[in-house]
Amino acid sequence: MASPTPVAPTADAEPRVDPKLFEVIRDSLVEVTEEMSASLERTAFSANVKTRLDGSCAFVDATGRMVAQAFCRPATS
Repeated sequence: MASPTPVAPTADAEPRVDPKLFEVIRDSLVEVTEEMSASLERTAFSANVKTRLDGSCAFVDATGRMVAQAFCRPATS
């Protein structure tokens, strides 16, 4: 009887991620979206965005999944 052939790890195996590096990258991406949101508020022509802060900024990956989003703070009437 032949011995089984060793199987190489598949692409489905989850890579190990350094939690400290993950947090640094995540916090950096969130901070960039916050800066995008502040820039949008400063340069907006729309009253909804400029005075009511009704807008949102985010990063998405190539498949459209959200990676980071700025804190939304719309003012309710």
